[in-house]
Amino acid sequence: MRCVSNGTPIKNKRLQNNNDGTILDLDTSLVWQRCSAGLTNLTTCTGGTELITDWPGAINYCQSLNLAGKTWRLPNATELRSLIDFYITYGRPGFDPIYFPNTAVAVAPAVANYWTSSSGTTSGATAFVVNFQYSGGGPDVKSNDDDNRTRCVSDF
Repeated sequence: MRCVSNGTPIKNKRLQNNNDGTILDLDTSLVWQRCSAGLTNLTTCTGGTELITDWPGAINYCQSLNLAGKTWRLPNATELRSLIDFYITYGRPGFDPIYFPNTAVAVAPAVANYWTSSSGTTSGATAFVVNFQYSGGGPDVKSNDDDNRTRCVSDF
C-alpha cells in the first residue's frame, strides 16, 4: 500500500506581528526578534551590520538584548528550524518575508547561516547553524569563530 496526498498544502505557520520588534509564533509559543541582530530600523529591518563574528558573541548579544521587555536567548537548532518556510521560497529554505523582512537569503556572498545555541562538539570548537538558503536548512556544524547572522528568541 502506498499513501498519497490530495495536494492540500501544509498550513502556514500562524505568525503574529506584535508591532514592537517581535513576532509571536502561535504554533510554538515562541517570540522571535523580527529583524536579524544588528539591524537598526525595527520597522523595515534595514541599517546596521548583520553579522556577528563568533558564537560566544551571538550568545552574549541575545542575553543582553533589550527588546519589548523580554528575556532573550539564542535559539537551539530545533527552535530556529521551526521558522523555515519551504513554500514561500519555492522548495528552498527561507524566512517568511512578511514577518521577517530583509532577511538575507539568496545573494552571494551573503551569509544565510544563523547561529544556534547548540554546540557542535563537546570541546565547544564548533556550533550548529541553520542555513536559510541551501541544504534543506541544516542544522550544519560551523567553526564557532565564523561570521553568521543571529536572530534571538524568547519564551512567551
